[in-house]
Amino acid sequence: MCAALCGLAATAMLFVRLSRGYIAAENKA
Repeated sequence: MCAALCGLAATAMLFVRLSRGYIAAENKA
């Protein structure tokens, strides 16, 4: 249970970080 929740949280954080980096790159261009 904990492993699944931790994995889900890590995946969500990764997606947020990727989306933020993509938006920042779009604003710079």
